[in-house]
Amino acid sequence: IPSDKPSQSPSAGPSNKPTVSIKPSAAPSKAPVGAPTVPVPAPVTPPVASPVAACVDDSLFTFTLVTDATKSVDCAWITKNAKAIATRTSTYCGNGEIKYKGCPSTCDGCGTCADDATFTFELTNQTGKFVNCSWLPKSKNSALRISTYCPTVGSECPQSCGYCA
Repeated sequence: IPSDKPSQSPSAGPSNKPTVSIKPSAAPSKAPVGAPTVPVPAPVTPPVASPVAACVDDSLFTFTLVTDATKSVDCAWITKNAKAIATRTSTYCGNGEIKYKGCPSTCDGCGTCADDATFTFELTNQTGKFVNCSWLPKSKNSALRISTYCPTVGSECPQSCGYCA
C-alpha cells in the first residue's frame, strides 16, 4: 500500500513488491445524467460546377467591312439583316480575331480556343517554306509575324495569334 507521505530521498531502484490495488466496489456506479449526445453532422451542400465564362460578344469590338474599309460595324451587324446572315457569317466569322476575340457568340467561337495542330501555312517571303501556328510567337519579331499572318491564318491559329481569352 502506498504511503500517505512521500519519502525525503528517491530510491535507487524499483521496489520488489507490486503495490496493492484497490478492489472494485460491489455495487455499480450511478447511471449517467441525461441521454448520451449524438454528434450532428455538419450540413453538406452538393458540389457546384466551376463557373464557366459567359460566351458573349465584346460590346466595344468593331471591324471594318470588306466592301467598304471606311465603315466599321459591331458584332450585331452580322445578324441584323436576316437575308444576309449566311453571307456575313461566312465572310466575317472566318476571321479568327472576329470569331474568337470580338464576336464569339455570334460567330460560334465559344468553347475550346486552340490552334489547329495539323494546320500549316506558307511564308510570304519564302516560297515553298511552310510553318505551323507555333511559329508565330517564337521570335523577337513575333509582333510583326502576328500582324502579318494572323489576319489570314487567325481562325486556324487563334491561340498563337492571341485571340483566346
